[in-house]
Amino acid sequence: MRGKEGQNKERAPKPSMADADLLGIRSIQFRTWLSFVALTAITLIILWSAQIIFHTVSYRDMSKSELARSGDRLIAEMGLPGFGERLRADAIDGGFSAVVVNANRKTVELYASASGAVSVDEMDVELFQSVFAANGEFVKRLESEPDGYVYIASIEGRGNFIIYGRVSEGYNSRLLCLIKPYTQNGSAVVVLRKQLIFATVVCMLISMFLAMMFSRKLAKPITKFSATALKLGDGDFSVRFEGNGWTEIDELADTLNYATEEMGKTETLRRDFFANVSHDLRTPLTIVKAYAEMIRDISGADPEKRAAHAQAIIDESDKLTLLVGDILELSKLQAGTNENDFAETDIGGLVKTVAERFAGTAECGNRNIVSEIDCTAKVICDKRRMEQVLYNLISNAINYSGDGEEITVRAKEAALCVRVEVSDRGKGIPEEELKSVWDRYYRASRTKRATNGTGLGLSIVKNILTQHDARFGVESTVASANSEKSGTTFWFELKKSEHHSLPPSEEKKKKAK
Repeated sequence: MRGKEGQNKERAPKPSMADADLLGIRSIQFRTWLSFVALTAITLIILWSAQIIFHTVSYRDMSKSELARSGDRLIAEMGLPGFGERLRADAIDGGFSAVVVNANRKTVELYASASGAVSVDEMDVELFQSVFAANGEFVKRLESEPDGYVYIASIEGRGNFIIYGRVSEGYNSRLLCLIKPYTQNGSAVVVLRKQLIFATVVCMLISMFLAMMFSRKLAKPITKFSATALKLGDGDFSVRFEGNGWTEIDELADTLNYATEEMGKTETLRRDFFANVSHDLRTPLTIVKAYAEMIRDISGADPEKRAAHAQAIIDESDKLTLLVGDILELSKLQAGTNENDFAETDIGGLVKTVAERFAGTAECGNRNIVSEIDCTAKVICDKRRMEQVLYNLISNAINYSGDGEEITVRAKEAALCVRVEVSDRGKGIPEEELKSVWDRYYRASRTKRATNGTGLGLSIVKNILTQHDARFGVESTVASANSEKSGTTFWFELKKSEHHSLPPSEEKKKKAK
């Protein structure tokens, strides 16, 4: 019952773009738009705060400073020829009324107003009397403030005024008093606020529009990434992620495209793996079954035939054992769970031994294996693994060489390393296939005969050499109209023992132990 229930379980529904739209307030587009609008709003709030709070204070201080500068300048010129004309001109330009009071503080000697009046008879006596009367301490304060005194006062029935006073030091201690109307919300302030309201509306509209355009441009590729990823999840590895011209988005698109290509390769490799393994297992199993049935039905009483059929079963079983062994070996190598026994090894002697061992085998046939050993240096390696590398490379050269052709195995010494090469005189490998020779189950189109082995040999070689931190590669020449020479050389280089350090993976294992 439990098994049936497990089979009847429905797959979880994939997220749809419609569902995502229902959660628009959580989308990057909406939040980016909201962030830009909020930033604009905060900026405008700061500007309004500066206008409403700081501008009033600034305007007041500026008005007081302007009147104080005018008064200080007039005090400095008091008593000079033409002072009366200067007082009149400054009063008109500065928009203030001014009086010069004599030393006993009872007689007004000079008067000027913003309207141009200069006669004492035209003086706004009531205004000045209100200033002096409303501020009984005004004169005393002036005498204690040699640099002058400026303040803002409210005169009943007249409004607010900026009042400046200072006693002249060099001109019989005369008192200069300037009075200027003060309006907190002057016409300039009113105009400025109207302009600020207009600018606020325009800025908010523009910022909302620009934020929408920007957020759409930012979110569009991500939305496409999501839709493309859904297709990728369905197994469509032909999809492509598109950027929008921004460096980070383009880099993300390139990374995802690279990952997609690698996933596609992995999927293709997986399918080929199962197809090849299924084929390689089915064929010997079919043969085993057939010969077993023949022994049962035909050759059971015939010792000679029975022995031949049994030997066929043994041979096919050996092939199965080899295939399973190679698969397990490759899996361990790729997972990094295999154990390596690194030690100082005479690589030249090892190459010669393996080459001579091959020369007398039936697998080699009538092919001539030539050893060219010019090396006495030693390297640090796992001897058993390196034998496996040499065995696979020589076996591969035999598979792709014709009868009577020569296979050359070289070991030559360089300044820092030893280079080992295995060369054949086969048809060569086309350039477009060179990158694929290390893949599992890859078989080059150059083969001249039915190849032995499992198709995993070069992949095992690659993983062993990688664990040894060795450089390796393949060079090949295909016969053409201009050249009859062809052949392939597989090579690898191992550092000499005096220049060698354990590969990083082995260092980690050593520290772990």
